Amino acid sequence: MLPFARVEVGVPSERRCRLCDPRRVAATWRSVPDVAAELREVAAEWTASVGPSVVLCGPEPFAHPSLPEIVAAARAAGFERIGLETDAAALAREEVARGALMAGVRHVRAIVFGVGDLGDRMAGAAGASAASLSGIERFTDAASQASLQVAASAIVPVCRHNAEQLHLVVAAAAHAGAAHVVLEATGSAVDPPEAVVAAACDTGTVNRAWVEVRGLRVPRSHAMHAPGEGIGL
Repeated sequence: MLPFARVEVGVPSERRCRLCDPRRVAATWRSVPDVAAELREVAAEWTASVGPSVVLCGPEPFAHPSLPEIVAAARAAGFERIGLETDAAALAREEVARGALMAGVRHVRAIVFGVGDLGDRMAGAAGASAASLSGIERFTDAASQASLQVAASAIVPVCRHNAEQLHLVVAAAAHAGAAHVVLEATGSAVDPPEAVVAAACDTGTVNRAWVEVRGLRVPRSHAMHAPGEGIGL
């Protein structure tokens, strides 16, 4: 497992189902000097044998008016691996995908709530699900064309709205090019049957994507999918 530090480019986080929490909260962005100072501090205090590595998270990073400067600051601070936690919709545009690659982004964690209309309603925007999946596909395709090695993951915030669709989300993310899918319990009360979680894990295996399960019950037969037992970012 590669360790990544998390540095927020603003608040609040985008890992929020709009059906569970419909509040409209405007993003507050941190300045480039503020983020750059934290990046230098994290890099200077890095103790792991590999890295340093960082994922830029918080609100949608592609909406930050100075994202290129922040990525450049991460490179200047000495980070070996730079990732973005994003809804990936911006990456569906070829020029954005290429620009992110050329800037040094090699890891993408795409937040995918679901597929189809349900996924759109959870994300709070029409077409959001298709755009996120298209962004994963475009990023990985652009990397292949440029002969660059990248890692694309899908983060699935699990709540009562998508708990029965996990296998469908895993299949869609894997088909788009995600090699790693994280099923992560959210603050909303949810306890999908172990059989549902097992089916999602098996769907990933069939589609060549490793499924990691965080905060949900995992049957003993699938214990390797729990944190610390499998692989992850």
